[in-house]
Amino acid sequence: MNADLEVPLWPAHGTETLPWQQRSRGGARDDRMMRAVDASIPPLIAGLDFSAPPAMFTASEEALVAVGRADSSAAVHSAALGRFLIRTESVASSKIERISASADDYARALAGSRGNSSAVSMVAATAALQGLVDVVGGRGEVLVDDVLEAHHALMRDDPVERDHAGRFRDMQNWIGGSDYSPRGHCTSRPPPAASRG
Repeated sequence: MNADLEVPLWPAHGTETLPWQQRSRGGARDDRMMRAVDASIPPLIAGLDFSAPPAMFTASEEALVAVGRADSSAAVHSAALGRFLIRTESVASSKIERISASADDYARALAGSRGNSSAVSMVAATAALQGLVDVVGGRGEVLVDDVLEAHHALMRDDPVERDHAGRFRDMQNWIGGSDYSPRGHCTSRPPPAASRG
């Protein structure tokens, strides 16, 4: 990386070993036997001062000017392009969660069909992201309530997660690994020998 663009060092993430056990039975024996996870604890940075190096500040300003020029020159087509980009992002991020559907099923879900749950989920992701972009773009500021509203739009029809729609989660969650535990994506402490079997 260019030395002129190097960012000052920030506090590192910490790790804390926390107890963890399935709340509902499922998955492999290793999922059921997990008793602890190593959770990544982000540092508190809200009160820290950040001073960008001059070269980074200049590069950021140049990027903003370039984006502004692109927006003004494509003003006639930008709304359609924006909707396309949001749908593309929603589909791509759904695939990260192993949610995918054919273009036909996605189009049917856009028209209101609920026959394919993956397509319905992808449409919900599109609506949530579009709503967030519209609200934040109009105000020029992201508020916690905006994110919670987008989360509500995303999760309100999910048969498993609808109870968490639009509110902060009060339990551990994870991305990847097993569907039944965070096994494989964090270091786990084995259960005591007496409980194995």
